Amino acid sequence: MSVAGQCWQTSQPLNKKHNTIIKSMFPAGIERIFIDLADIPQPNNNVDNNYVETVMNYMPDGMRYWQNDEGEDHHLLGVMGQGSTVNHLLMCKNINAIPLLCLGHSEERQSWLSRNPINHVTFLEQFCKGLAHYLRNKMGFTQAHLEIFNEPKKCIPVSNYITICKHMSRGFKQYPNFKVHVGSNDIEQDLAGYIQEIVKDKELLKTIDYYATHVLWERQHDQGYIATVNNILKGTNLKQSVTEFSPDGDWDTFNELIENNIEIYCILFVLRRDFFGDVFDDIYVFTREDRPNLGLKSGDIISFNQAKFNMLVAFNNKYYNKQLPIEKEGIKLKKIYKNGSKSMGVTFIQKVLNCDIDIDLNPKLKVDGWFGAKTEAAVKLFQKHFNITQTGIVDEKTFKIMMFNEPNLFDELIYDISVSK
Repeated sequence: MSVAGQCWQTSQPLNKKHNTIIKSMFPAGIERIFIDLADIPQPNNNVDNNYVETVMNYMPDGMRYWQNDEGEDHHLLGVMGQGSTVNHLLMCKNINAIPLLCLGHSEERQSWLSRNPINHVTFLEQFCKGLAHYLRNKMGFTQAHLEIFNEPKKCIPVSNYITICKHMSRGFKQYPNFKVHVGSNDIEQDLAGYIQEIVKDKELLKTIDYYATHVLWERQHDQGYIATVNNILKGTNLKQSVTEFSPDGDWDTFNELIENNIEIYCILFVLRRDFFGDVFDDIYVFTREDRPNLGLKSGDIISFNQAKFNMLVAFNNKYYNKQLPIEKEGIKLKKIYKNGSKSMGVTFIQKVLNCDIDIDLNPKLKVDGWFGAKTEAAVKLFQKHFNITQTGIVDEKTFKIMMFNEPNLFDELIYDISVSK
């Protein structure tokens, strides 16, 4: 079960013509969207869901400062100003794509977080938790992916990166179908140090899903790099994703993806502005540019390569046209838990409330399976933290948040939720 997609997509996200082309090339695909941490304002108070929603609703084009070797500004995401990230998420909804949000810090800018935000891991964890809530409950995504920094080897020591990944992944993985990618360097750089350290950290391996690699340049093709990474990942729970991929003139390199059972790959610059230069020109299907002197408006399709379009459609339909599997989200409650309830389900609830140190709750409840006044008060505090109605009753919504927040406890616990006791 695999899925293809595009990286740094440069189309206009609400342009129906562009959406039709993208969906034809990448059925049920992935859209890799960059969010620049330098754009995130320092919060005055707690990082709650309202703060994160406000930030996301007004998040501008994350790539707008990125330039080519001649210093030309590319605006690669194609939409400037407020709400551009929201527009791309709406496009994902329109074409049935899974958003892959790459949170990183642009190379051209300074911010309060810095490019090596090791001193702000608590904020990053809280932000990622709110981001998951926003994607699921505000935008309605049942599947979403987070990529932790783009090319972190440039600015973050691997020990710092591992710590950052632990916090961000713990924050983001609030739902079973929300996945995390780490690594995200040029593949030979990963093999020169990053990946070996990451697979040693057993605690981190429990919280992440993919080791992301970039395979772009001719020097990276036909070197066995993808297979080498897969061999290193054997014995872990990680799969390899290729979140930046280009054949770079050698279209046979797609076979590397097939041979190594790559579940997710994102092709770089399939749709792009025409003055990007001669890098990766082998792959683009169409270009667009706002050139008033030629009478061309932004969004116009200036050149369209039917042969390349046909190749991508044929390849993706043959090998990568299936959506990623959707995991079950746990047992559905057939009853609610409230003051007076007695069951093993209450035992689980009490254990979660006692150990949830991430939200400073820890009411020191007696774990006895009885739902009393102290348990009810602790449930209300838990609900307050997650911005849900403070009823003191553990209904399906509250129970699922508990289940996702402490998955290890849930896995260890055997209980019957179908029969009231």
